[in-house]
Amino acid sequence: MGNDGGSIPKRTDLVKLSAREAYTKELDAATSTDSLTYCALSKRPLSSPLVSCALGRLYNKDAVLEYLISPETCSFGDADITIPHVKNIKDVVVLKLTENSEWDEDKMNAKWTCPVTRREMNVGGKFVYLAGCGDVFSKDAVDTIESDECLQCGSKFEKQDVIPINPSKTDLPALKARMEKLESKGITHSLVPAKKSKKRKADKQDQHVLTIKRINTAPEVKSGTVAGDLARRVGVDVKVKEQSDAIKSLYATKKTIKAGNGFLN
Repeated sequence: MGNDGGSIPKRTDLVKLSAREAYTKELDAATSTDSLTYCALSKRPLSSPLVSCALGRLYNKDAVLEYLISPETCSFGDADITIPHVKNIKDVVVLKLTENSEWDEDKMNAKWTCPVTRREMNVGGKFVYLAGCGDVFSKDAVDTIESDECLQCGSKFEKQDVIPINPSKTDLPALKARMEKLESKGITHSLVPAKKSKKRKADKQDQHVLTIKRINTAPEVKSGTVAGDLARRVGVDVKVKEQSDAIKSLYATKKTIKAGNGFLN
């Protein structure tokens, strides 16, 4: 083994390497725990309603709304790094979580569980959600039951719309590719169109024009007549045609006729 340019690691080097690996694993575990406990944007404890973006991060919905309302004055320091891809509330999905009936803050167990496997949503297991409906399951449940229908609500979904919660680095490229693909089609992460369709906008304009035409073509009725009074009571738009003074006097009352100027005294 001599003269080959290599070196034999000493025992102290191996001990240092093991300690470094252990620290890295401990740090990763702590980071994962925090990501299931605290909002990725506000750093406040997670509380319902929860939302998630196309990259599988968890947020408090109120924090996302606060950011979207005023991103320039938002008090969240790293918002430009954490959530730049969220430009609209449609870019997040409201999660439908199953509460853990045995949750106890003192026991440090998970708040939520999988509705199928009953596995707790913690560092020990991977969880996913469906972008179309927001239902959350353990990854094992979705992988084991081969179906294209949600196990909770029965809505159809595609494999690419199964989003891992707090994904690993190896999952991120596929999630980013999905996000770019949807964006090119004008579709948001929640599978809702980014903008209202032109057809719906045109329909509203046509309805507005039709309303104007109805007003302009409203029938003419004479004021002071039964038809005119009834039209006003029911709120119908009508064109009122004024009557002559002679006709008006026939419908006059004591209150409207001055003494000595009409038929009634």
